Amino acid sequence: MERVRAEYRSRSFSILVIVLLFSGLAQADTQQGPLPVDPMEMAHSHNDYLQKRPLFDALSNGFRSVEADVFLMSGRLILSHVGIITYGSFEEVYLEPLQALVNQRGSVYGDGMPFTLWIDLKGSPDGMAVKLIEVLSRYPMLSWYTDSGVEQNAVTVVLTGDETAKKDFVERYPTRPGTRDSNDFTLTFRSPDWRWNWYALSWSDYLDWDGKGSISASEFAKLRKILGAIHGSGKRVRFYDAPETEAYWGLMQSEGSDLVGSDHLSKMRDYLLAHPVIQSIRSIFSI
Repeated sequence: MERVRAEYRSRSFSILVIVLLFSGLAQADTQQGPLPVDPMEMAHSHNDYLQKRPLFDALSNGFRSVEADVFLMSGRLILSHVGIITYGSFEEVYLEPLQALVNQRGSVYGDGMPFTLWIDLKGSPDGMAVKLIEVLSRYPMLSWYTDSGVEQNAVTVVLTGDETAKKDFVERYPTRPGTRDSNDFTLTFRSPDWRWNWYALSWSDYLDWDGKGSISASEFAKLRKILGAIHGSGKRVRFYDAPETEAYWGLMQSEGSDLVGSDHLSKMRDYLLAHPVIQSIRSIFSI
C-alpha cells in the first residue's frame, strides 16, 4: 500500500510540475515573448528553390512555409529568379512531392497542421491565370477559396509577386485553389472579402530598424500598431527584405508575426527552438 501511495505522490508531483510549467507560460516575461505551440510555425523559407535541396531542406528543418519564384515559359510553370537561369518545373519540385507526402501522412508532416506554399509570380503574361488554375486544380491537397470563405486542406497556396497576375487569378475564378497577398497597407483599410488573406510588406517601407541592437521605442510602437491593425482585420502578415538577425527573429517571435522569412534555414531553426521554455519542455519529454 505504501508503495502505491509513493507512486501516486510521484505521479501527482510530475503532473503538477507540468501544469505549473504550462500555466506559467501565459505569465512569462514579455521580453521573452509568448510560447508558440510550435515555434516553427512562423518559419518561412525565402526563395526556397535556391536551397541545395529545394523543399526538402525546409522540411528537414521543420519549416511550415516555403516560397518559389515562378515564370510561365513555353506553357509551363518554371522556377527562376529573373527568367534566365532556371531551376526546374514548379510541379515537379514542389507540388508533386508535397502531394505525395500528404497522400502518405494525411498532412505534410503527418501532424494535421497546415503548410503554406507561396508562389511568387514573375510577370503577368497572357495565360498565367489559366495555367495556374489548370495546374493547381490537379492537386487535392490544396485549400479552396471563394470570396466569402475557405475549405481548408493540408496545403494552402498564396500568390505573391506581380500585382496584375495575382489579382487576375482571384478575380477570374470565383472558386479557386489559392488566395493572394497585398503589398500595400494602411491603418484604415479593411478588405471586404476573402480574395486576399495576407499582407507581404517590404520591411523598409514601414520601419527603419536594421535588426541590430535594440529597436527604438517609436519603431516598436509602429510595429505593434501595424501588427495589431492587420490581425484585427482578420489578415496575416509577413515582412520581406527584412533583417536576418537573431534580434529581428526574436522580436517577430515575441510580437506574434505570422511568418518570418530566412535564407539560412538551420540557423533560424536553431534560434527558434532555443526559446528557454521550449528547451525545458523538450528536456522533460526527451524531444
